[in-house]
Amino acid sequence: MTSSDRPVLSCAASRKIDEIAIGEFGIPGVVLMENAGRNCASEILRFDPGSVVILCGTGNNGGDGFVIARHLAIAGVKTKVIVCGKAEKISGDAAINFEILKRSGHDLLFAVSADGTWGESTFSTNLRTVMNEETDVVVDCLLGTGATGDPRPLVAAAIIAANSMSAKRVAVDVPSGLDCDTGDIGKPTFDADLTLTMVAWKMGFLADEANHVLGELRVIDIGIPDIPELGIENRA
Repeated sequence: MTSSDRPVLSCAASRKIDEIAIGEFGIPGVVLMENAGRNCASEILRFDPGSVVILCGTGNNGGDGFVIARHLAIAGVKTKVIVCGKAEKISGDAAINFEILKRSGHDLLFAVSADGTWGESTFSTNLRTVMNEETDVVVDCLLGTGATGDPRPLVAAAIIAANSMSAKRVAVDVPSGLDCDTGDIGKPTFDADLTLTMVAWKMGFLADEANHVLGELRVIDIGIPDIPELGIENRA
């Protein structure tokens, strides 16, 4: 895989883009998250799914998942959301979208582990019950670009369950378990058929071993102006 003269971002550069968009251009973070989630949902709808399961972490990657879920539900897709972590750990823009989703009135499943809804001992069993053979697409919104090392047990359980499914697997920004900078493959790593990455490819995508988990790569626009110092320009 080569970059083909396209911009390639490190984890730090990805964070810098958000800082510039928010601090210099005045685009609220929640708007960036809305743009990211809405455009990811549009790509997922290309599969014409009847049923989608979205695996969400408690950070901003999970926040993208909450937006995706809302737009898929609006489009008439049966959508289930599984949060791998305690709900009280969700903060900032992700918390805003979590609250919107809870109030949306759509038929969504909030199976939040380790907070009394699902205990850790029953997590894997419950997860596989939700992620059944009727699921057409499973979406990975567990870990973002800043994650390194092997995923922790709850996230690992979600990845293992997803990888065992016959459904199409879609990763948002980066497959969970893949190091954004080095391309190192964690144990386990989400095995994507399609990776929807924000703004530009990430450095780790160029590593040979990353080919095994990325699947097809599509770049998602989040509505930022050109940032020439980071190679983000003339994207039309």
